[in-house]
Amino acid sequence: MVVFFYCLAFIRILQRTQLMRLTIGKRKETMAPSFKLTDDIVSRKELVRKMIDAGLLEKFTKLEPNNLEHIGARNPYALAEAIEKSSIPWDTMGAEGCQKRLEKVFALNPGDCHKLFDSKHGSPLHVGVLYKSRKDWYQAMNLNIPQNLPGEFQACSDAVAGWDRYKPGGVPAKYSIKKSSSATETGTSTALEMEDTVQGCVPDCFFLAALCSVAWARSKKLKLVQLDASGSPITEAPPVPGVEPGPGNPNPQFVVNFFDKPGTPATTGPTYTYDDLPLTTKNELAYAKPNPNRSKEENWMAVYEKAYAKYCRLAFWDNNPDHPDIAKFTGGDPMQALVQLTGLLWDSTTRFTTTQAGIDIFSKITLQCKQKGSCWRTKYPMVAWTYLTAPAGATYASDMIVANHVYSVLGAGMWKPTGSTTYKKYIVLRNPYGPCWCGDPILATAGNLAEGSYDVDKIDEDPNSLAFKKELKKSVCDDGMFGLNVDVFKTHFMEYGWVK
Repeated sequence: MVVFFYCLAFIRILQRTQLMRLTIGKRKETMAPSFKLTDDIVSRKELVRKMIDAGLLEKFTKLEPNNLEHIGARNPYALAEAIEKSSIPWDTMGAEGCQKRLEKVFALNPGDCHKLFDSKHGSPLHVGVLYKSRKDWYQAMNLNIPQNLPGEFQACSDAVAGWDRYKPGGVPAKYSIKKSSSATETGTSTALEMEDTVQGCVPDCFFLAALCSVAWARSKKLKLVQLDASGSPITEAPPVPGVEPGPGNPNPQFVVNFFDKPGTPATTGPTYTYDDLPLTTKNELAYAKPNPNRSKEENWMAVYEKAYAKYCRLAFWDNNPDHPDIAKFTGGDPMQALVQLTGLLWDSTTRFTTTQAGIDIFSKITLQCKQKGSCWRTKYPMVAWTYLTAPAGATYASDMIVANHVYSVLGAGMWKPTGSTTYKKYIVLRNPYGPCWCGDPILATAGNLAEGSYDVDKIDEDPNSLAFKKELKKSVCDDGMFGLNVDVFKTHFMEYGWVK
């Protein structure tokens, strides 16, 4: 009799275990949010804890428990090129062609390209940030592991063939170019510009979005001071391409000043770096690079990325202390990056969108802007970032809005959607991915994306700034810029903040 009851109990345990596996497996495959966003959330850490308690992120804590507060998402196009070890002509393939190519590279089922952009699907864009590998993620979720999964982290690390001066067309790259009048800028300036930069396969959007925001609203804070052979600053400002280094100085050397906290320069002193940069086998920049729609001759974003990696004390790529292994970035804090770049004060606390109505978000952002007609330009470097995974009412299904990703906030505007007689309010953003090729049929409907001219003046706070004008189109994101309906912004973005 005792044996019978033991056997019966054992069978019931097996049945319950199998039922739990089926239930949990189904829940984890879809990971439908079961939590509600409330106005009592005061930090990202607290929100992550609530999501874990709700069962939304429980497995992530077993994979990378220390990285749940890190924000970062790899550029899918740069990562695909690193995996295939070649450039891919995304601009000639059309949205459908780009989607199919990404599905092939990342071993996704046909029609599953949208799964790249939300971490709940085990996206390769979040490898090294939220989980060590896609294989680990599939195992943790009790799901079958797809065949031929590429090694994303290793591919990004292996993208570097060596270090040398970046010489597009055989000519050493320029560190800063005197800008002339163009379709977007009016006037001339020696400033570094936010549209110049495109993120690579490294998940350092937290830094590059901050860098672009500083270039947009406080470019005078970005100074690449070139040194001569004796270590003294060269008087030309900005550095002039073609200045020959002295004996024993194989490449021009620069000094970049970072800040540990507002008003406090780094205790380690200035960051010195030569301009030899991580290059691919085709002598192209391996990570941060110039926007292909603009000048390909600039390398200032790569010099800054390298200098920041040195400041963060990343491991060496080789035995050379001037060669940090930039691929070791695992995400980070965009507000901290703004402070480190500028030394400016983190304005109060970051603004959680959950605590505000859309109209209040629009008001708070425009109060930090200079207005011209129905367009506003930020006067202070500002960033915004998305949730770890899409909460209820949000969808991360394209390269335009990606989970756990950071964007530059450029300003705001009011435009009439096609067929409408009323103005809607929009937040103007820039994705550090630069050109977005996949398209987003969900966002491109019902006035979610702005259509109209974003026309703003230079700002008094930055003497290097230029007047700026660009046509925003719901079907095109050629330089990473787009206007997002403020209510959609509230739903998809977790926080925004600025320094001043």
